[in-house]
Parts: sequence; C-alpha cells; structure tokens
Amino acid sequence: MTAKHGDTPIDPAKRVAADLGIIPAAVNGVKDGLLAAAMQDGSVALIWLRDQSRTNDVVAALRQRQEQARIQEIISGESLKLRFNDPAVDPRVPDIIVQPMLGTIYVSPASAFIAEHGGMTDPDMHVALLMSMPHFDKVTIQFPVQTTQVAPTILTALGLDPAQLKSVRIERTPVLPGLPFDRGLKPN
Repeated sequence: MTAKHGDTPIDPAKRVAADLGIIPAAVNGVKDGLLAAAMQDGSVALIWLRDQSRTNDVVAALRQRQEQARIQEIISGESLKLRFNDPAVDPRVPDIIVQPMLGTIYVSPASAFIAEHGGMTDPDMHVALLMSMPHFDKVTIQFPVQTTQVAPTILTALGLDPAQLKSVRIERTPVLPGLPFDRGLKPN
C-alpha cells in the first residue's frame, strides 16, 4: 500500500493563485518566443525552452521575479539531471522546474482550487509504503525510494521481467532495496 503523493497543507489566508502570466513573461523577457511550452498545474511550473542554451538566462530572470511569483526553488541544469533525465536527450523532461512557496498554487485567480497536491515539497513526496509478501521475512527498511519502483518490484516478485516496461528501461528504475530479490534471490 502506498500513495502516489502526499498532500501539501495550504493556509487559505496565504493562498496565492499566482498570476499565470508571470513565469511565461519572465521566459519570453529573455528572448521573445523562447518559451516552447509551459505547464503550471498548481503544484509546480514546468518550462520547456526553444533554445536550451538560454536556460541560465531564464533562471536569472525567474530569480528576479522570485518574490512576485512566490518561487521557493528553481530546478535546472545539473540539479535537474540528478532527479530526472537530461532534458537535452529526453524531450519529456522540462528544462526548468519551478516549485512555488508552500501555500502557493499556480492556478487562475478565478479557479475553485483551495489546495494542491502532488508537487515536489517534502509533504508531497514523503509517503509510506507497506508491502505484504508472506514468503519473505518481516523487515522494516527505512530508505528513501520512489513510487516508480513499486511496479518493477511487483513484476520481479511475480517472476516477470520488469525490463518489459518501457519506462523501466528508459529510466533504469531499480526494484525496491532490501528485499531478497534485490540481492539476486528469487521469491519462492
């Protein structure tokens, strides 16, 4: 049992339905037409650029609007590649990810949203995972894992090849650590 995400608490008195135009304006302020695509889904803003060589310029422009756009963190370059695939080789990955301050959601001011979930803050990302496998010994593992590891782990436990999943092959997703088949043993 697990969840795909936690739920970020939001103080209605501090709820900011940030102006959805701030981030695109910052990007295109660097160079008109630089923004290839943007997705502001409430919990984060994802930015794809037409010219990836301008990523640092866009980050600088976003930092100038950090207070106005209520930006907590801007993820790009090497720090982005530590968490995701390289956007230069994987078009699914945005060039820049903007995490708003806790309590801020990127939605239209007219939106009925009063809270957001599934972002990249600690309350969003830290969820429990409970597995029951009767033929394995009881063990508690306190190690950070990702929910993307659940599917390959289940397939491995069933004796199936997780590499049959395209996403596992592309992202090289490992099985959950600490289980007997993580050490090369197969379940009974």
